[in-house]
Amino acid sequence: MDKEFWLRLHGASTHFPIVLFGVSVLLDSLGAFWPNESRQTGLRAAGFFCALIGVVGSIGAVVSGILISRGRMMGTGMLLRHHQFVWPGAAIALVLVAWRLKVRDRASFRAFRFYLAGMALASCLVFVAAYFGGELVLAGDPLATSQMSSPRTIDPALAATGRHLFLMNCAHCHGDDAKGDEGPDLHGLGKTDARVAALIHNGIKGEMPRFNEKLNDQDVQALIAYLHSLPKNS
Repeated sequence: MDKEFWLRLHGASTHFPIVLFGVSVLLDSLGAFWPNESRQTGLRAAGFFCALIGVVGSIGAVVSGILISRGRMMGTGMLLRHHQFVWPGAAIALVLVAWRLKVRDRASFRAFRFYLAGMALASCLVFVAAYFGGELVLAGDPLATSQMSSPRTIDPALAATGRHLFLMNCAHCHGDDAKGDEGPDLHGLGKTDARVAALIHNGIKGEMPRFNEKLNDQDVQALIAYLHSLPKNS
Protein backbone atom coordinates (compact mmCIF):
# COMPACT_ATOMS: atom_id res chain seq x y z
CA MET A 1 0.00 0.00 0.00
CA ASP A 2 1.35 3.44 -0.92
CA LYS A 3 1.83 6.42 1.32
CA GLU A 4 -1.29 8.13 0.01
CA PHE A 5 -3.41 5.28 1.40
CA TRP A 6 -1.93 5.65 4.88
CA LEU A 7 -2.35 9.43 4.76
CA ARG A 8 -6.03 9.05 3.93
CA LEU A 9 -6.51 6.36 6.58
CA HIS A 10 -4.82 8.53 9.21
CA GLY A 11 -6.95 11.53 8.33
CA ALA A 12 -10.15 9.51 8.51
CA SER A 13 -9.35 7.48 11.64
CA THR A 14 -8.23 10.44 13.76
CA HIS A 15 -11.74 11.89 13.68
CA PHE A 16 -13.16 8.99 15.68
CA PRO A 17 -11.27 9.44 18.98
CA ILE A 18 -11.48 13.24 18.76
CA VAL A 19 -15.26 13.22 18.52
CA LEU A 20 -16.08 10.09 20.52
CA PHE A 21 -13.94 10.96 23.55
CA GLY A 22 -15.65 14.34 23.81
CA VAL A 23 -19.12 12.81 23.40
CA SER A 24 -18.23 10.18 25.98
CA VAL A 25 -17.29 12.80 28.56
CA LEU A 26 -20.52 14.72 27.88
CA LEU A 27 -22.75 11.65 28.21
CA ASP A 28 -20.98 10.39 31.32
CA SER A 29 -21.22 13.85 32.92
CA LEU A 30 -24.96 13.92 32.28
CA GLY A 31 -25.26 10.36 33.55
CA ALA A 32 -23.44 11.20 36.76
CA PHE A 33 -25.85 13.94 37.77
CA TRP A 34 -29.14 13.18 36.00
CA PRO A 35 -31.95 12.96 38.58
CA ASN A 36 -33.58 9.90 37.00
CA GLU A 37 -31.64 6.76 37.95
CA SER A 38 -32.66 4.69 34.91
CA ARG A 39 -31.67 7.57 32.63
CA GLN A 40 -28.32 7.77 34.46
CA THR A 41 -27.63 4.13 33.62
CA GLY A 42 -28.46 4.64 29.97
CA LEU A 43 -26.36 7.78 29.61
CA ARG A 44 -23.35 6.22 31.31
CA ALA A 45 -23.65 3.09 29.16
CA ALA A 46 -23.73 5.25 26.04
CA GLY A 47 -20.76 7.24 27.34
CA PHE A 48 -18.72 4.11 27.90
CA PHE A 49 -19.65 2.74 24.47
CA CYS A 50 -18.39 5.96 22.84
CA ALA A 51 -15.12 5.78 24.81
CA LEU A 52 -14.63 2.13 23.89
CA ILE A 53 -15.26 2.72 20.17
CA GLY A 54 -12.96 5.75 20.33
CA VAL A 55 -10.10 3.66 21.73
CA VAL A 56 -10.64 0.89 19.18
CA GLY A 57 -10.86 3.43 16.37
CA SER A 58 -7.65 5.11 17.47
CA ILE A 59 -5.68 1.95 16.61
CA GLY A 60 -5.88 2.81 12.93
CA ALA A 61 -4.80 6.37 13.65
CA VAL A 62 -1.78 5.20 15.66
CA VAL A 63 -0.63 2.58 13.13
CA SER A 64 -1.04 4.85 10.11
CA GLY A 65 0.59 7.75 11.98
CA ILE A 66 3.67 5.67 12.80
CA LEU A 67 3.94 4.56 9.17
CA ILE A 68 3.66 8.02 7.60
CA SER A 69 6.14 9.47 10.13
CA ARG A 70 8.57 6.65 9.25
CA GLY A 71 8.54 5.23 12.76
CA ARG A 72 9.48 8.49 14.47
CA MET A 73 7.75 8.24 17.85
CA MET A 74 8.58 11.84 18.78
CA GLY A 75 10.30 13.80 15.96
CA THR A 76 10.90 17.55 15.87
CA GLY A 77 8.88 20.74 15.41
CA MET A 78 5.16 20.31 14.89
CA LEU A 79 5.52 16.54 14.73
CA LEU A 80 7.08 16.59 18.21
CA ARG A 81 4.30 18.77 19.59
CA HIS A 82 1.70 16.50 18.01
CA HIS A 83 3.25 13.44 19.63
CA GLN A 84 3.73 15.15 23.00
CA PHE A 85 -0.04 15.40 23.28
CA VAL A 86 -1.29 12.39 21.36
CA TRP A 87 0.70 9.69 23.18
CA PRO A 88 -0.35 10.73 26.74
CA GLY A 89 -3.94 11.27 25.60
CA ALA A 90 -4.17 7.86 23.93
CA ALA A 91 -2.47 6.12 26.87
CA ILE A 92 -4.77 7.72 29.47
CA ALA A 93 -7.87 6.81 27.45
CA LEU A 94 -6.69 3.23 26.95
CA VAL A 95 -5.98 2.67 30.65
CA LEU A 96 -9.25 4.25 31.80
CA VAL A 97 -11.39 2.35 29.30
CA ALA A 98 -9.68 -0.92 30.27
CA TRP A 99 -10.36 -0.13 33.97
CA ARG A 100 -14.00 0.63 33.32
CA LEU A 101 -14.38 -2.48 31.19
CA LYS A 102 -13.10 -4.48 34.17
CA VAL A 103 -15.14 -2.88 36.98
CA ARG A 104 -18.30 -2.26 34.91
CA ASP A 105 -20.93 -0.67 37.21
CA ARG A 106 -19.18 -1.65 40.44
CA ALA A 107 -17.12 1.54 40.64
CA SER A 108 -17.90 3.96 43.45
CA PHE A 109 -19.15 7.43 42.62
CA ARG A 110 -15.79 8.87 43.74
CA ALA A 111 -13.85 6.47 41.48
CA PHE A 112 -16.18 7.31 38.61
CA ARG A 113 -15.47 11.02 39.08
CA PHE A 114 -11.74 10.31 38.81
CA TYR A 115 -12.44 8.33 35.64
CA LEU A 116 -14.50 11.19 34.26
CA ALA A 117 -11.76 13.72 34.99
CA GLY A 118 -9.18 11.46 33.35
CA MET A 119 -11.27 11.04 30.21
CA ALA A 120 -11.82 14.80 30.03
CA LEU A 121 -8.04 15.24 30.19
CA ALA A 122 -7.51 12.59 27.50
CA SER A 123 -10.10 14.28 25.30
CA CYS A 124 -8.36 17.65 25.66
CA LEU A 125 -4.94 16.15 24.91
CA VAL A 126 -6.21 14.40 21.78
CA PHE A 127 -7.90 17.60 20.63
CA VAL A 128 -4.69 19.63 21.02
CA ALA A 129 -2.75 16.86 19.26
CA ALA A 130 -5.23 17.12 16.39
CA TYR A 131 -4.59 20.86 16.19
CA PHE A 132 -0.84 20.35 15.82
CA GLY A 133 -1.50 17.54 13.35
CA GLY A 134 -3.49 19.97 11.24
CA GLU A 135 -0.69 22.52 11.46
CA LEU A 136 1.73 19.81 10.36
CA VAL A 137 -0.29 19.12 7.24
CA LEU A 138 -0.87 22.79 6.44
CA ALA A 139 2.85 23.46 6.84
CA GLY A 140 3.51 20.86 4.15
CA ASP A 141 5.83 18.77 6.31
CA PRO A 142 7.56 16.10 4.19
CA LEU A 143 6.46 13.50 6.74
CA ALA A 144 2.81 14.38 6.38
CA THR A 145 2.40 14.94 2.64
CA SER A 146 2.77 12.71 -0.37
CA GLN A 147 5.88 12.94 -2.46
CA MET A 148 5.76 14.60 -5.88
CA SER A 149 6.78 12.24 -8.64
CA SER A 150 6.46 14.31 -11.82
CA PRO A 151 9.70 15.02 -13.67
CA ARG A 152 11.15 18.50 -13.26
CA THR A 153 13.69 20.46 -15.26
CA ILE A 154 16.04 22.38 -12.97
CA ASP A 155 18.21 25.31 -14.06
CA PRO A 156 21.68 24.50 -12.60
CA ALA A 157 22.60 28.19 -12.33
CA LEU A 158 19.37 29.01 -10.52
CA ALA A 159 19.84 26.04 -8.20
CA ALA A 160 23.41 27.19 -7.45
CA THR A 161 22.11 30.63 -6.50
CA GLY A 162 19.49 28.94 -4.37
CA ARG A 163 22.14 26.92 -2.56
CA HIS A 164 24.03 30.09 -1.70
CA LEU A 165 20.83 31.66 -0.35
CA PHE A 166 20.05 28.46 1.55
CA LEU A 167 23.46 28.46 3.27
CA MET A 168 23.04 32.12 4.20
CA ASN A 169 19.48 31.92 5.51
CA CYS A 170 18.33 28.37 6.12
CA ALA A 171 21.29 26.11 6.95
CA HIS A 172 21.40 27.04 10.63
CA CYS A 173 18.04 25.24 11.10
CA HIS A 174 17.97 22.70 8.28
CA GLY A 175 21.70 21.85 8.17
CA ASP A 176 24.29 22.66 5.53
CA ASP A 177 23.23 19.55 3.62
CA ALA A 178 19.49 20.22 4.15
CA LYS A 179 19.17 16.92 6.03
CA GLY A 180 17.69 18.64 9.05
CA ASP A 181 18.80 19.92 12.41
CA GLU A 182 16.33 22.07 14.35
CA GLY A 183 14.22 22.09 11.19
CA PRO A 184 13.12 19.05 9.15
CA ASP A 185 14.98 17.22 6.40
CA LEU A 186 14.17 18.91 3.09
CA HIS A 187 15.17 16.09 0.75
CA GLY A 188 12.30 14.76 -1.36
CA LEU A 189 10.16 17.80 -0.58
CA GLY A 190 6.55 16.80 -1.13
CA LYS A 191 4.68 20.07 -1.69
CA THR A 192 3.89 22.49 -4.48
CA ASP A 193 6.10 25.44 -5.42
CA ALA A 194 3.32 27.79 -4.33
CA ARG A 195 3.23 26.19 -0.88
CA VAL A 196 7.02 26.35 -0.54
CA ALA A 197 7.00 30.02 -1.53
CA ALA A 198 4.23 30.78 0.98
CA LEU A 199 6.18 29.08 3.76
CA ILE A 200 9.36 31.01 2.96
CA HIS A 201 7.50 34.31 2.80
CA ASN A 202 5.23 33.80 5.81
CA GLY A 203 7.10 31.28 7.97
CA ILE A 204 5.45 28.99 10.51
CA LYS A 205 4.39 30.46 13.83
CA GLY A 206 6.73 29.32 16.58
CA GLU A 207 8.72 27.16 14.16
CA MET A 208 10.14 29.09 11.22
CA PRO A 209 10.77 32.83 10.74
CA ARG A 210 9.27 34.71 7.83
CA PHE A 211 11.57 35.93 5.07
CA ASN A 212 9.14 38.17 3.18
CA GLU A 213 11.23 41.28 3.90
CA LYS A 214 14.61 39.63 3.34
CA LEU A 215 14.08 37.55 0.19
CA ASN A 216 12.38 38.73 -2.99
CA ASP A 217 10.43 36.57 -5.42
CA GLN A 218 13.52 35.79 -7.50
CA ASP A 219 15.39 34.67 -4.37
CA VAL A 220 12.49 32.42 -3.40
CA GLN A 221 12.39 30.83 -6.85
CA ALA A 222 16.13 30.16 -6.63
CA LEU A 223 15.66 28.50 -3.23
CA ILE A 224 12.85 26.37 -4.62
CA ALA A 225 15.06 25.30 -7.53
CA TYR A 226 17.79 24.28 -5.08
CA LEU A 227 15.34 22.31 -2.92
CA HIS A 228 14.05 20.44 -5.95
CA SER A 229 17.63 19.63 -6.93
CA LEU A 230 18.10 17.65 -3.72
CA PRO A 231 17.79 13.87 -4.10
CA LYS A 232 14.64 12.27 -2.71
CA ASN A 233 16.47 9.51 -0.86
CA SER A 234 19.69 10.63 0.77
